[in-house]
Amino acid sequence: MSLHLWRAALSAWHQSGSKLAAAPVLWSHAALEPSGRGTARLLSSTSKQHDLAAPVLISGAGPSGLTLALLLSRYGVPSLVFEQSKALTSHPQAHYINNRTMEVFRMLDGPQQVNSSCESRSLAAEVASVMPPLDEWRKFIYCHSMAGEVLGEVDHFKGQSSPQAPAISPEPVAHLPQHRLLPMLLARTYAPSSLTRVLFNHAVQGVELCEGEGVVLRVRGAKGEHLSVEGKFLVAGDGAHSMIRRQLGIALEGQAGMQHLINIHFTSRTLGQVLLGCDSSSSIPQPSAAASRSRSSSSSSGHSQVFSSAAGGRPLAQVPSSSSGSLAAHRRASERAAMLYFVFNRSVVAVIVAHDLQRGEFVAQVPYFPPLQSPADFPVPVCAEIVRAASGLPPGPLHDLQILQVSEGITALGASMGACACISTGTQGVTSLCTPVRSTSPCNPRTRCHNQCVVVRPMFTLT
Repeated sequence: MSLHLWRAALSAWHQSGSKLAAAPVLWSHAALEPSGRGTARLLSSTSKQHDLAAPVLISGAGPSGLTLALLLSRYGVPSLVFEQSKALTSHPQAHYINNRTMEVFRMLDGPQQVNSSCESRSLAAEVASVMPPLDEWRKFIYCHSMAGEVLGEVDHFKGQSSPQAPAISPEPVAHLPQHRLLPMLLARTYAPSSLTRVLFNHAVQGVELCEGEGVVLRVRGAKGEHLSVEGKFLVAGDGAHSMIRRQLGIALEGQAGMQHLINIHFTSRTLGQVLLGCDSSSSIPQPSAAASRSRSSSSSSGHSQVFSSAAGGRPLAQVPSSSSGSLAAHRRASERAAMLYFVFNRSVVAVIVAHDLQRGEFVAQVPYFPPLQSPADFPVPVCAEIVRAASGLPPGPLHDLQILQVSEGITALGASMGACACISTGTQGVTSLCTPVRSTSPCNPRTRCHNQCVVVRPMFTLT
């Protein structure tokens, strides 16, 4: 999630005297030569009466779209945001917020409930106050299972006691999933001073370029009505499968379909507490004696090895025998909090993203291999077994496992390049790194382009 793109846009705005030049995709009539590559229509005038109008139209109410809308409002520029979904996503999606984004968030104030009173504080401060403490996400761990044998680990904050590095930025990096960040952004659009209007269940279905100035969107409304929306600029923040990009004939260049993933969104407070090294054994039902005999065998080291048929009979965890079947001692010894767990065993290869260990919220990313496999091979019961095999805990302690959502993800590497426009493809859960550059061609102020244009080139995109 790269939200520092507005900086170049506002720089271009100041230099050109235009109302706005913005990213991830910004273009006006002057910034895109109709070439027939797409299906966008060129209108002769903007005299038609339209249902809605705003200087800036934004397709997509994701982090980039909402942040841009709030920044525009701060500078006195009204905007309309169209989101085809009925509500904000409930999937964690992207979770790592970089320094520059947090610096941008400093400028986004909003009312917050603090000490029984309503106070205003920046979005950066709110994110920092609700994200997990650094010790819960500073490491990547490579392991046979999350609670089993550790193969190696990497501490990405060596020598740091906080996620802030003053020599780099006045703001820290942050670890907060997208489905918790978006409500904070949306709440700020409802402030009395906001010039932003967000319309859910409104799908952009077409784009028309106006000869002279501006664009017109064809939008399907919440009740199925067809709306005509006029604006001077259009920002396409509608993700990797952008309808606007396709309609404008802007090709996606690069390697698509590098990897196919099944994303399993699940919760288990028990697993989170085990990884934090907390002793909550009193709330975990102990396995029966018969079950213990069938799952355990003594080892010469004085430990019992917990086995699971799902892992091909391999030991998933080492439990001290002195605990008499209890996992308490194991929990105390397994303080292995991390942001990512790279799990490798006979039953599963997966990356587990720990979005919040205290809440016990995770996403397991499991590769699959078309045409031998398809998403249909991963129903909820199969996904539950995958999670159990990755956790390294016997079935009993994972009594609170809940599979919330199973979805497909595809890894792609590429960029969308077009005349004075470049798509920063949105993500579905991993990351998107982009850098803004100033366009030099074909934007020529002496010919037909009277606006500064910003091009966004994704360095790489994982969707």
